[in-house]
Amino acid sequence: ASDVYKRQFIDKVAPGGIAVVDSSLIAKKSDRTDISCFYVPATEKADSEGLKGLSNNILLGKVLQEAKFASLETVEAAVAKCVPPKKQHLLEPNMRVSMPAGHGISREKARAGKIPARLSAGRGLW
Repeated sequence: ASDVYKRQFIDKVAPGGIAVVDSSLIAKKSDRTDISCFYVPATEKADSEGLKGLSNNILLGKVLQEAKFASLETVEAAVAKCVPPKKQHLLEPNMRVSMPAGHGISREKARAGKIPARLSAGRGLW
């Protein structure tokens, strides 16, 4: 699995780029020095906070924090427009808990992969 992860994902990141890795699923750390890698236990965090299935939004929050390609508010508005009526009940946990949690992960802890899985939901600061 780690060879596939390296070949399909890490090796495809352009020099100077950013990789955000769900360290709950991938234990291997990248040996590349020309990219910035951040390790976030997104699946563990989502599961422990009752947000099963929202780990992708925790990772998205971290990408937003590092890449600064849009504001958290802009992405929240875009996601809100895309959520179908039958999934509206998922909008609040996505917007108020999972994405801000990922957005608030400290750079130092994410680089080291030392983020505790059980953290206070909604605070966004680890």
